[in-house]
Amino acid sequence: MDQSIWTICMWASGLGFAAAVALPAGALASFFMSPSRVFIGAMAGFGSGALVCALALELIAPHVQALEAAKHAAHQAAHQSAHQGSQGVASVVAESGGHGGDPVTNFVTLIVGGIIGGIIFIVADQLLNARGGFLRKYATSMSYLSRQKTRRNEEILRHLGTVELLRAVPVSAVQELVQAVKERVYQADDVIFEQGDEGDFMLFLRSGSVGLKHNGEHLKTQGPGSVIGEIALLTGSPRTATATAEAPTEVLVLSKEDFDRLRAMSPELDKACRDLAAERLGEIKTKHVESATRVLDWSERAIDALSRGASAPTKLEIKKAQEEFKGSPMAIWLGNIIDGVPESFVIGTGVLAMVLAKQNEPGGVGFWDIIPMTLVGGMFLSNFPEALSAALTMRDQGFSKKKIIFLWSILALICAAASGAGVFVGSSLDPTLAVGIEGLAGGAMLTMVASTMLPEAAHEGGPTATGFATLLGFFAATAFKLLE
Repeated sequence: MDQSIWTICMWASGLGFAAAVALPAGALASFFMSPSRVFIGAMAGFGSGALVCALALELIAPHVQALEAAKHAAHQAAHQSAHQGSQGVASVVAESGGHGGDPVTNFVTLIVGGIIGGIIFIVADQLLNARGGFLRKYATSMSYLSRQKTRRNEEILRHLGTVELLRAVPVSAVQELVQAVKERVYQADDVIFEQGDEGDFMLFLRSGSVGLKHNGEHLKTQGPGSVIGEIALLTGSPRTATATAEAPTEVLVLSKEDFDRLRAMSPELDKACRDLAAERLGEIKTKHVESATRVLDWSERAIDALSRGASAPTKLEIKKAQEEFKGSPMAIWLGNIIDGVPESFVIGTGVLAMVLAKQNEPGGVGFWDIIPMTLVGGMFLSNFPEALSAALTMRDQGFSKKKIIFLWSILALICAAASGAGVFVGSSLDPTLAVGIEGLAGGAMLTMVASTMLPEAAHEGGPTATGFATLLGFFAATAFKLLE
């Protein structure tokens, strides 16, 4: 090389910082802007399109071109004089790879590295999310809390599926049922209701035990899976017994108001309720062993219906999560790092690839000859809306302006260092292994776009604005090729 490796590292670091300076700029803009949700979504879509374009042109395309060049070179070599032999063919094929090494091996290594990089990003993202890292963006908050909400709802539905009466609820009304039940915990000796009270709710025991007494005499003890208070709810008569928790007990509570609303929505449930009240099946149900097949069938169909109609977490749910993970600034910070560092690393490997490709050109290689404009420009275009959106979320979480700017400024410096590291690592390793590392970063980068940026864009801006903005971002990054 005409330039030392340290000089190239500095060039890459400068380009990495140029792309990452959009991060503190976007954070600063959040102090003066209160953009609409559609605008935020469109900007996130625009940035996503720019990043996808940058990956396609600067990471994938060179390897595809090298692969095609190798095939062409091998075809030409096959027609050369017989005395050149197979060694000549192999040398022509190897020399056609811009990264060095065999282009076919490099291409396969890039794909494998990309898949592994995506898996690494997902694992790291999940580990950080469990410690509050999901709060770094609305999209990650939405995704994490939605999964938590879905798990909770599935558990509730499997429990409710054991209740014969509630299996009369059609799967189309499952969303209403899950939203209607409330979780409640009683400690030992807590009185849940007393004999003579109004029957304004019914209970489904998840764990623990509840003792029932009539006129002071013990009737029975109800365990997990039992239903308590349904007859008073159905008939409107006062409670016929006193219910007391005998141990720490978790229950699901369904109020009379919500129960009556479900009955109004479902003729099937209403008929089942009238039959139950008329035939007084309350005692019979506690002795009846229901078919496990019917229970499982209803639960699975209900869960399927719930997943199709799942709602995003509310602002209140996100606020509660913020309060729960109040001491997690490091997780949020690390979450931003795993989002931003892979793309900066790709800048470094891209710079190194361009230096290797142009090192034999007359006049040597200078800084302006090795700028991957599409990659740098695409990352700049994506970093600004990403930081703007994330800073707005941080502002809502109570982060001070000084802390927000500090966070994103330090991240810009880390991204600059990651770009330099991309050159250093790529030049220190075997060419094929270096391609694998490049694939790791690219796979993590593309997974980040698909799992955080695009979901946020679609949720905030809607499909139309997101789709068109993504298209504009893609071609805006493509236009940077005109500057090379």
